[in-house]
Amino acid sequence: PAESSTPILDLALETGSGLNEMINELLELHRLESGADLIAKEPAPVSRVSQLALDKVRGLAETRGVALKLEAANDEVPLDEGKLERVLVNLLGNAIKYSPRGAEVALSATVSEAETKFEVVDRGPGIPERDRERIFERFYRGANQVLPSTGLGLAFCKLAVESHGGRIWVDSHVGQGSRFVVALPR
Repeated sequence: PAESSTPILDLALETGSGLNEMINELLELHRLESGADLIAKEPAPVSRVSQLALDKVRGLAETRGVALKLEAANDEVPLDEGKLERVLVNLLGNAIKYSPRGAEVALSATVSEAETKFEVVDRGPGIPERDRERIFERFYRGANQVLPSTGLGLAFCKLAVESHGGRIWVDSHVGQGSRFVVALPR
């Protein structure tokens, strides 16, 4: 019997899929920048959005040997659930990819009178100071970047969070890990 695929075909399919993903990310970034991709805020439980994001990265975490931890308020807040879930999936995915086997990645979500705050914390290699200001730029990849990346994920996160009227930042120390924070006004 003939093989159903060849290594060259597999490579072509993988490359094509990667290009398609990059084109879709670029189109979404453009829609967010132009205001054409409107944020549809609806009341949603913070715990549900957090759990959905965690569920989407669970397979990656298991493959990489990284434990996941979630602490989330159950309050309902107005947000675009789909976009915020994608932001959290992106942040969690990055944290998992850069964490050593056996480490833990934590997602917390808190609600106060002023804001809703999501935090993704890892114990990975951390981000050098020279890269921290630029990591949210389109196509930017740090000098020590070794994992494959389009350089668009954090740019999407920044635009999606800002379109909610919020802000995103990172606290990181080389050798100690990173803490990405998303704060949305109530």
